[in-house]
Amino acid sequence: MTPLSLRSIAFHLEGTLLGEDCVVDTVGIDSRTLPRGGLFVALIGERNDGHDFIPSLVGRAEAVICQRKVDADIPQIVVLDTVEALGKLAKFSVDARSTPLIKIAITGSVGKTTTKELCGHVLNAALPTHRTQGNKNNHLGLPLTMLSLHPDDTAMICEMGMNAKGEISYLSSLLRPQYAIVTNIGTAHIGRLGSREEIRTAKLELCENMDRNGVLIVDGNEPLLRDKEAFSLYGGRRVIFVGKGANCDVRQTALAMHGDECSFRIASMFGEERDFSLPITGAHNAANALYAYTLAKLLNLSDEDIQSGFTAYQPIGMRQHIYEKNGIKYIADCYNAGPESMIASLRVLCENPAPAGGRKVAVLGDMLELGSFSEAAHRRVGATFATLGGDVLYTLGENARFIAASAQENGAKEVYSFSNSGTLVEALKYTLRQKDTVLFKASNGMHLDKVIEALHVNGE
Repeated sequence: MTPLSLRSIAFHLEGTLLGEDCVVDTVGIDSRTLPRGGLFVALIGERNDGHDFIPSLVGRAEAVICQRKVDADIPQIVVLDTVEALGKLAKFSVDARSTPLIKIAITGSVGKTTTKELCGHVLNAALPTHRTQGNKNNHLGLPLTMLSLHPDDTAMICEMGMNAKGEISYLSSLLRPQYAIVTNIGTAHIGRLGSREEIRTAKLELCENMDRNGVLIVDGNEPLLRDKEAFSLYGGRRVIFVGKGANCDVRQTALAMHGDECSFRIASMFGEERDFSLPITGAHNAANALYAYTLAKLLNLSDEDIQSGFTAYQPIGMRQHIYEKNGIKYIADCYNAGPESMIASLRVLCENPAPAGGRKVAVLGDMLELGSFSEAAHRRVGATFATLGGDVLYTLGENARFIAASAQENGAKEVYSFSNSGTLVEALKYTLRQKDTVLFKASNGMHLDKVIEALHVNGE
C-alpha cells in the first residue's frame, strides 16, 4: 500500500488516534500472518473478534484500527465500524498514489476468476499488474487486494462477486474502475435475486461508480446486455461486445481442441484476424480469452504480448485442474457451480476424445442458491450429460438426484445417485479404472474436493 501516516488515516476514516503517530505501509486482518510493522484491522466476525488478539500484537504490529479502545500499549485508531474503515482505507491508499493506475473490474455469473487470471497474465507481459488473489472478491477481499498493491504496479485487476443487490455498487465505489468486464449473465444466485434481469441489474451496478469515460467489455451473445435497459445502465459509456457472430466487435471465428489445449482465431475491430492458443481446453475458456484480448488491445499491447500471457496461464485452485494419477485423468472443477458452468465442464469432458477403452465419467453434486429454479436447472444438466454421450454419471446430494433422473430419462445407461460422500468414495474406489476421464463438479458447499482427496488417499 501507499505509505501513510496514522494521523492522515484517522482523518480519512473519521476516527480518533490514540497514541503516537507513525507511518505504515502494510495492512492485515489476520493477526497470525500480519507482517512485522503492519497495521492490524480488528474485524468482528461470527466466530472471532479481532479485538481479542490486539494485546498479542504489541511489539509486532505498528498500530491497530479498532471499534473500541483496547488495554494494550500500541497506537490505536478508534472508528465506528472496522469493516467500513477497511474499505475507506483501501480507497484512500489507492487515491494517494503519486503515479497513475489503470483500474479494471471484472464481474459476471460465470468465468470471473478465469478471466481475471487470463487478463492478469496478458497485461503482466507488458505492464506490472496486480490482481485479486484467488477469488477474494467481496467486501473484505477487494479492499485487501487494493491494499496489497505495490508502488511499481501500473495496472490493477479486481474481481467483483456478489450475493445480493447493492454489493457491487459498494465495491465499485471503492475501486472506481476505468475498464469493466461483464463475462455473462447466468443463473448463479437466481434463488436470491429472482430473475436473470435482476442479476443483470445487480452486476451492472459497477457502472454507478465507473469513470465517465470508461469502457465496458461485455458478452455480445447475451440479449440482456444489449437491450434498452442495459444501455440505460451503461450510462452512455463506450461498450465493446465480444463473442460469436457478426454483430460482435471482437469475435471468435474458429476454435479447435488439442487434448488439454485449444487454439482459436479472433477477428476484431483492432485489425486483421489472428490465431492464438491456450494451455487449457474448453470453448468457455476460449470465450474468456476474448475479454483479455480486448482489454489488452485497448491498452495497446501487441499480439505477441497477448500470446505470451495466454501461454503463461495456469488454472488456480479447483478450477478445471486437469491432471493424471494412476492412469486416470482427473478434471477437478469443484470450486463452485451453476448450470452454465456445469454444462461447460461437461462439454470439456465429453467433446474431447478419450483414450481407447477409457470412459467419460461425471461426478456431479448439488448446485446451490437456485431457489425455485433448482429442479429445472439440475434436470437441464442431466439432459445435457445424456445428449453429449457421457458414459457414467455419479451424483451427490438431494438436488443432484434431478440430474440423475433427467439423464436416465434422456437415455443415459449407467447412472448412480448418492446422498453420502463416504459411500460415493467407496463406489468410485472400486469402479474407476485406468484410461477413464473423470470430471468432478459441484457447488463449493458440497465439498467434492474432499471426495477427490479421499480417493487419492485410497490409491486412486
